[in-house]
Amino acid sequence: MSLPAFRVEDLRVYEFEFDGLPHAMVRVRLDQGVTGFGEASDGYGFAHPGLLRTIVQDVLAPLLGRPGMVSVPQVAGLLKSELRRRPGLAGPVGHAVSAVEMALWDAVGRRDGLSVRTMLGGHRERLGVYASSHFLFQGDADWHVHHLEPWLARGVGAVKLRLGLDWRTDLATLAQVRDRLGPTVDIFVDGTEHYSLDTALRVSRALADLGVSMFEEPIPQERHLGVQRLVDQSAVAIGYGEHFGMSGEYDRAIRDRRADVLQPDPATSGGLLEMVRIGELAELASVPVMPHSAAGPVAFAANLHASSALKTLRLVEFPYSMAEPWHEILDSNPFTLEHLESGAFAVPTGPGLGIEVDEAALVGRSTRVADIEVPASTAAWTDWSQGNV
Repeated sequence: MSLPAFRVEDLRVYEFEFDGLPHAMVRVRLDQGVTGFGEASDGYGFAHPGLLRTIVQDVLAPLLGRPGMVSVPQVAGLLKSELRRRPGLAGPVGHAVSAVEMALWDAVGRRDGLSVRTMLGGHRERLGVYASSHFLFQGDADWHVHHLEPWLARGVGAVKLRLGLDWRTDLATLAQVRDRLGPTVDIFVDGTEHYSLDTALRVSRALADLGVSMFEEPIPQERHLGVQRLVDQSAVAIGYGEHFGMSGEYDRAIRDRRADVLQPDPATSGGLLEMVRIGELAELASVPVMPHSAAGPVAFAANLHASSALKTLRLVEFPYSMAEPWHEILDSNPFTLEHLESGAFAVPTGPGLGIEVDEAALVGRSTRVADIEVPASTAAWTDWSQGNV
């Protein structure tokens, strides 16, 4: 059966912010008149959306304007083959490809009346999530439990908290959180690449005593030998992946034993097709996958669609504190407390990604990156993510 050809007729990047955190969203319009949305993330929102806009405009748009494309995998393959040598697929280029590929799945699914989950061969209709929460230094144990309780009441059985530079004080707070949550709630901890290998190993032993089951990114991920030693010696499982890039990096990480748990994200890892490929690599190696999510509603919807196809999936990260304003740009938000059932969200069932973005709301909140002020709490982090604590 021949597939209908299409061409990208219009490509647009929206830059906006929620509570001071920048976001970057891409809209494509096919020559058949249908539109789709995608979103990029650099691991925590998108710190430099203007950079993404330049890459989309100067690098991707000339490739996407070609006629005769018939499928999203074909377009994704074209982009990656053309960009592999110049300018490469790492970092912001890979994030831009992620957003455009995501938008193409959405547009083609809408054109054909198909859910992206169906197009990717996903077999799960609902996916369990864990509640991705705050830095421990932001409040005392009661404050943290207060924020987590509504999600636990809806059946969420796992939470993630974040360590800062003063890890000893944070561990004391974490011990109190553990005491209040009890032994049945699974706890993950994000190290945000702060620590040296020695500190990470010391922290891992403390985490094991508290019944924490995963320690995410304790040392900078590019320190490959250090990460190997950490995975080999850590008292708890080590998670990496949100900064890896595309499937080839995950393949190398699996072969080098640089992660006990993989954390891909279709908004950073090259798109939905790359995420499915990462899942296949994880399946072959019997490595669990817990997808990363730290952007907006389009990226989270895409995460659910792609994750539904992953055989070794455990839970999907849900950044509930970032999700509070999502209703401002969606016609209807399916990712609220009321939509959780037994700690799981339904994969949206409509055509494409199955959510409706209010484009007028995006226009209204577009901003220049120069207008975004650095919060005082982060401006003081001179040693942030240096791996020397």
